[in-house]
Amino acid sequence: MAQATVKCDKCGTIMYIDAKTARAVCPECNYEQPLMAQDMLGNIHKVESFGDPTELLAKAEAYFDLQDYDRSAEFFAKALNVDPNEYKGWWGVTRCRMVNNYLGIDNGYAQAFEKAKSLAPQEVISELQIKYDVYLESLEKRKDKSRKLKSGDPIFREVTIKAAKGPEKKYTVDLVIGIVLAFLAVVAIVLMITLGPKLRTLFIILAVMLALGSAYMFRHISESKKIIKFVTSGEITTVSGLMEKLKRKDKLEFLKLLGSMIVAKYLIDYKIVDAEYILKVESESDYAIEKKIEEKTAKRKEK
Repeated sequence: MAQATVKCDKCGTIMYIDAKTARAVCPECNYEQPLMAQDMLGNIHKVESFGDPTELLAKAEAYFDLQDYDRSAEFFAKALNVDPNEYKGWWGVTRCRMVNNYLGIDNGYAQAFEKAKSLAPQEVISELQIKYDVYLESLEKRKDKSRKLKSGDPIFREVTIKAAKGPEKKYTVDLVIGIVLAFLAVVAIVLMITLGPKLRTLFIILAVMLALGSAYMFRHISESKKIIKFVTSGEITTVSGLMEKLKRKDKLEFLKLLGSMIVAKYLIDYKIVDAEYILKVESESDYAIEKKIEEKTAKRKEK
């Protein structure tokens, strides 16, 4: 029989073929569509897809070992298109969905695992369950980290923001943008008053949008300058302390703000370690050490 690859009409993802019901199911959006094809003469017939998926499974496993989980999942899906009753394909899909899952949420891995168990030989099921439980344990840790990150608790070592060297950048451009937006808001208000009623609504909306943009810029500059003052004076040395001072609750968003300030060089010679501690880089040697660590990490990833 011919091998068929069916893509979802909605999102383009390779679909899983269920030969028994003659339907294809999308693993991403759960869209189902009948397995029908039209030949050159216009005749409608079912698409059948059986064969030996060994080569596709081997490629999927190879990509999995290389940690290219998207490509691995693609080949596991192709293997299932060849033989939808191959438990190794469903077990591969389960693993891909669990390891390529940064929030620890159920993205369909549980359903794929149940399918793998239902098709696997009896002597293999217990081994699959043990491996699945290990993956679940890892996911629970990620879930816990995600909760801590959002709650603002002191958290893990993966989140580190490296220091940037000077010269220090000022908020001159941001200030000019804020002033220009405020000026344009005033102009829009004047035009709103002087022009006829037909254009009044348009200029009211424009004035409100410009005023909000200007207010956001000035608020951003004010908050950023407070952060710089608290950090450089040594008054506050932790991210949690800054959040408390500025009445911020979302640690993830606040870390993004601090990171953008450091990368853009509004805050120089300071780094964030463990997503919590604000440390000053004292010498050039500290930068050199960080660069060596970065190079080693890059080489390790290449290997």
